Amino acid sequence: MPKQTQESAWDLSSSFAEWGIKRSLREYVLGTDDGTIEWIAPASDGRFPATELLGRSPVDALWAVYDGAVRFRAHNSLMDVVVGSIAVEIGNGGAAISIAGLGSGGSAVFAEQEGSVSRAEVNGMIEIHIERPALTSRGAAFLGGVYSRGTLLDPLRLVLALDPSRAMAHDAGQQQSLNWTTEEKP
Repeated sequence: MPKQTQESAWDLSSSFAEWGIKRSLREYVLGTDDGTIEWIAPASDGRFPATELLGRSPVDALWAVYDGAVRFRAHNSLMDVVVGSIAVEIGNGGAAISIAGLGSGGSAVFAEQEGSVSRAEVNGMIEIHIERPALTSRGAAFLGGVYSRGTLLDPLRLVLALDPSRAMAHDAGQQQSLNWTTEEKP
C-alpha cells in the first residue's frame, strides 16, 4: 500500500488491467470434464477495472488497485482458486503484483517482475506492459504447488487514462522503457 496519498492524474473510469493469469492453467481447467472459468464482476474476459491509481504522470512510480476476480474450478470443486482484488506496485524496487486472500493481512505478493517494464504513451493513455511476471513462493503455494516459484505467468497490461483536466502534454506514440530491479520476495 502506498505510504502517502498523492493527487491523482488518472481517470479511473477509463483505466483497467488486462491479465489472463496463466494460459496453461486456463487450458487445464477447461480440459477437465467439469472445469469452469468464471469472471466475477466487475471483471470480465481478462479485464479488471481500476479502483485506485496513485502516481504521477509520466509514470515513475505507481500504485494501482483493480476490482473483480477470476475463479478456476475443476474436479468437483476440489480445485477452487479465486484470483482477485489485484494490486500492482511499480517503483524503484521493481513491479509487484498482489492478490487478495494470499496473506494473513488479506493480500501478499503473488508475482513480481524484475528488470525492464515498458511504457507507451498514446492519445492520453499510458500502457504499461509487465511482460514476464514470475510467481513468488506464496503465489506458487496459492496455486496448489502445481507451479514452482519463478514460473512465468501471462503478461500483464495496464492501461491508464489521464484525467483530461490534469493531463500533461504527451507526445503521441512516445515509448520509454523503465528499468527497475526488485528484491527477492517470499
